[in-house]
Amino acid sequence: MLFFKRKERPEAAQDAGSIYCDPVSTNARAIFAEAGMRLVETPGEADLLWMRKGYKPWLGRLKPGQLLSHLPFEQAMTDKGLLAEHLHAHERDRAADGLALHEFYRETCCLYRDAERESFVRQLPPADTPENLWIYKPARSSRGRGIRIAWQFDDLRSFDAANPTPEQQALVAERYILQRYIRNPLL
Repeated sequence: MLFFKRKERPEAAQDAGSIYCDPVSTNARAIFAEAGMRLVETPGEADLLWMRKGYKPWLGRLKPGQLLSHLPFEQAMTDKGLLAEHLHAHERDRAADGLALHEFYRETCCLYRDAERESFVRQLPPADTPENLWIYKPARSSRGRGIRIAWQFDDLRSFDAANPTPEQQALVAERYILQRYIRNPLL
């Protein structure tokens, strides 16, 4: 959705339809109001439902042409672990002539999955070096929280699923992934 000031394009605000914002979306409500959007008080009369909470029941009740600020099963894209799992499954099942995973997604390992963690450890070089950089990411976090860069992997080499250390338990409980670090990204 594009946001604009009312003075610049008032006719576009009128064409945008009506918006319902749930009570917890105070910032969105203020932005829509500032943009001159028409806000309504009940979801049933809105063209767009902007909801942070309580939106799941609406997924199956939308009227024709009515939009919701969420996608069904969006967690499959927003959860880094689920995204990696789905992309790995696609890579295993894809036709040989399709786009290969490594062409658009960095090498990724779901540490909470025993087989992937063990495979990652097997491919590690015998000695850790700062040239082999990876990023630890919690699967369900955002805004950079919990992310750290690593090149030493003794904690993974010594991982004992039957008797994990508290740090190792956190990697599984928080569903951490490891993703190869991009040294020189094109920004």
